[in-house]
Amino acid sequence: MNQWKKVIDTKSLVTMREYDTKIESLTEDETIRLINFFKSRKVRGQKKEMIKLRDLAIVTMLIYTGLRISELTNLKYSDITDDGIQIIGKWGKRRVVYLNAELQNNILMYNFTRTDKSPYLFVSHSSWKTTKLSRNAVERILREAWSQCGIKKLTPHRLRHTFATMLLKRNAE
Repeated sequence: MNQWKKVIDTKSLVTMREYDTKIESLTEDETIRLINFFKSRKVRGQKKEMIKLRDLAIVTMLIYTGLRISELTNLKYSDITDDGIQIIGKWGKRRVVYLNAELQNNILMYNFTRTDKSPYLFVSHSSWKTTKLSRNAVERILREAWSQCGIKKLTPHRLRHTFATMLLKRNAE
């Protein structure tokens, strides 16, 4: 029987290296600066005001819900319920994401200014066509804020980590 047992030489095993890349969340101060940046942007014209309100709703949605960027861009009005928002995540899994009062207000303000009939919650407002907002458009919105707020590399996934960190801190208190 011993002839069938395999002997493992632990000296020859190669261990996986640990990656030192870590996605950090925003600090509380950075989160406040980011939201205030979108609130205080000065714009002229009804269309630019609508885009300002859309961008504010997008950023607060990412911070306060932890949505993936694909989940955000695929949101439709029909996903909104009394309880929150129905999300279809990875692998088609459904979950409900609850909205705080600030986020609800930001979404309402943005939708109040909209004139299009798109079923999507967040749309591009180009001069010739209204379409579902793309992943690149959301990343461009964050890049603009990143450069003007002095926040180190702002990505949608970093906002997802910020949501998780805020949730852990609230439950720990």
